[in-house]
Amino acid sequence: MTMKGINHVGIAVVDMDKTVSFYTEVLGLSMSREYNIKARNLRIVFLQVGNQELELLQYDYVEPSEKGQRAHKNQGINHIALEVDDIKSYIPKLKEQGVEFIDQEPRDVFGGPMKILDFWGPDQVIIELYQSK
Repeated sequence: MTMKGINHVGIAVVDMDKTVSFYTEVLGLSMSREYNIKARNLRIVFLQVGNQELELLQYDYVEPSEKGQRAHKNQGINHIALEVDDIKSYIPKLKEQGVEFIDQEPRDVFGGPMKILDFWGPDQVIIELYQSK
């Protein structure tokens, strides 16, 4: 069980075009990729910051979690992705600590180059365990 570091930080934004313009034109970052996930009414843009990335998320609406107890933020820090070597090795300890899971099992994203497992941290920030394949 090894925590490798922060892989990326996800920031929920209200106006994606305005936000991308700020980070690219004012701060000089470059856009590395973009996704539109229609099933979740979600637009995602990744910006390269050295060896890390910022993930910008624009929800068309605030989507409640599966348990219906909390909603994803539509502005501000949405999640922190911590890179690990083996997601499944963390699950027993997280359950023991009473963590509220969003995902019940690790899931493939963006066609499968990585797996993630999301759960709620303090202050309504999602903690994402991220494992490269």
